[in-house]
Amino acid sequence: MAASGASIEDLLAEARRRIHLPTHADMSARIAAANLAYGLARLLSAVRTLVPDADVSYRASPDFTITRTVKRWKGGFAYGGETVLETGGVELVIPELRPNACGTLVGRLEKPITTEQMIRRASALRAESTDMVWDYSRRNHFINLYLSKERREQVFVIHGCPARIRFDTDDGPGIDANKSAHWKSHIEQVSGPLGGLGVLIDDDARRFWANFRRCELLSLADRTATAERIFGPFEEVQNVSHVGMSSPCSYYHGCHVDGAPGSLYPVLTKPGAPVYLVEATHDGDRGRPGLLPHGTGYSLDFPEPLRESMDPDQLRPIFMLGEPEEGGQQVYGDVSSVPFDYREPGLVTDWQDQGLLTIRETLIPLVTAKL
Repeated sequence: MAASGASIEDLLAEARRRIHLPTHADMSARIAAANLAYGLARLLSAVRTLVPDADVSYRASPDFTITRTVKRWKGGFAYGGETVLETGGVELVIPELRPNACGTLVGRLEKPITTEQMIRRASALRAESTDMVWDYSRRNHFINLYLSKERREQVFVIHGCPARIRFDTDDGPGIDANKSAHWKSHIEQVSGPLGGLGVLIDDDARRFWANFRRCELLSLADRTATAERIFGPFEEVQNVSHVGMSSPCSYYHGCHVDGAPGSLYPVLTKPGAPVYLVEATHDGDRGRPGLLPHGTGYSLDFPEPLRESMDPDQLRPIFMLGEPEEGGQQVYGDVSSVPFDYREPGLVTDWQDQGLLTIRETLIPLVTAKL
């Protein structure tokens, strides 16, 4: 184990050994892993400054890929996996990992709805919203309607979380430390060779964890209330976060952690393509189940070969792709603004063939809505 004062090269080498990737890593996953090594190395340095025997590891879900959240990318993180801290009993929280309680609600309609009714109700609800941001149309969030291929029932999926939980209110601090004056006043900065890291310790760490659970409940309830206004009575299939904390030492981004036996979880694919309801694979010999993907993940159409170097001034990776004599070389410091796509829906069947999950239902899109 490297000491907290280890060199950048030693920290990066150790971080790479602690990143557990899917068997098959495409270009998006390889770039994400390279960026993640910097974030994990910075974490290792910081937590070992506070707890010399501490450790950090990352296990990827099958859909491991880049994050398109600029602050998370610049922090050296990725999407589709779980970051686990081992701090020997010391209570420690890393707000920069941004557990924002974003998630999905899946429900079966008790009474069919027309596409016109759905669109009209969703538009009216947005117009009535007092939130400073209507979160259910931001980025890749949505309110969609599907038809179950197997059960011939209408099923909806809502993806997002209420914007108001990010900010401090009379009910408690915001979930986003970047937007919360409360947390900013409690965060302690730990310096290191790859840059500083803000941490919360002891009582502050406990309060952050309790506040995350409070905000997560608000996020779950908001998705439910939104669904009731748009779709009427429904049977809940799953209402679950895919960005959050499963304990004060465990943070997950873009995946479902420890899927319960018999429970169905949504796996999202390209806009206008099917959604799959899947069950986690539970093998008694394997112990803890693997991480379930929440989607197929982002894809980047970049040329080979991929080379990586480090920007010595900003302490971040620089990616060089292609050959100068073969169409020109592309060089990127981040991928937040480059064209992207989503991986193909057929990946979900591949994951089933690999024993990573079991497909229980296929949902055919009726309405893809970002209003």
